[in-house]
Amino acid sequence: MKTREEIIHSMCVMYREDYEVPKLAIDPPWVRGMTALERRGLWRVMEQIYDINIKPVIEKKYGNQTTESNTTSRNRRKR
Repeated sequence: MKTREEIIHSMCVMYREDYEVPKLAIDPPWVRGMTALERRGLWRVMEQIYDINIKPVIEKKYGNQTTESNTTSRNRRKR
């Protein structure tokens, strides 16, 4: 089963196909990609969607042990 971080990452990529494409804050708006701040914001939104809507369903089906995530891996994603 995928980890919490893998699922959230997939959600980000599905929402914005240019999620993994770096972009500078000084680039014009029509340039493809996301700045670090934009990526961090999208990650947080998808994290909330996961925690509120997806995690309870997974826990109900598979139990709590499959969705537990240690705080070091959660804090690891600083973009």
